Amino acid sequence: MTHSVNVFNTEINYQAPVIAHETIEIHASKKTIMSILSNILEWPTWRQDISNVQLLSSDNNVSTGTDFEWKSNGLKYNSQIHTCTTSLFGWTGKTIGAYAVHNWKLTTNKSRTTVEVSESLEGLSIKLMKRKMQSELPLLLRKDLHDLKIQCEKIVAEVKND
Repeated sequence: MTHSVNVFNTEINYQAPVIAHETIEIHASKKTIMSILSNILEWPTWRQDISNVQLLSSDNNVSTGTDFEWKSNGLKYNSQIHTCTTSLFGWTGKTIGAYAVHNWKLTTNKSRTTVEVSESLEGLSIKLMKRKMQSELPLLLRKDLHDLKIQCEKIVAEVKND
């Protein structure tokens, strides 16, 4: 990971047919949250809809430019991390008829960290299912945020109890 810069290498497409943005506060440090978020091989342990993640680099290092494949709700995605700093984590992803940009931003506020997630979806399948996807995407992002919060706060509690 590199030092924090508050600009994503790839921003979401604000002109995309489907866009969502959600926020949550987590009682954990940015470092703890980023270590969980960027450990993509462990996503299936806390993101219930993800069944498989595979890094496509030989060193298993997660950084800007890392390619990975993953499955979520039965769909296979080919993705690449476009931003990986102490405060920003984002990737692009492709699946059949769809292209996504998914960005996470972490901001510290005293003992809490605000986590924002934004995603844009475009492509033929997204255009065909625009109404359904526009109603489902915010729910999926909220679920990811909630699951991230549970995982982070569980780790913070375990550290305090040691």
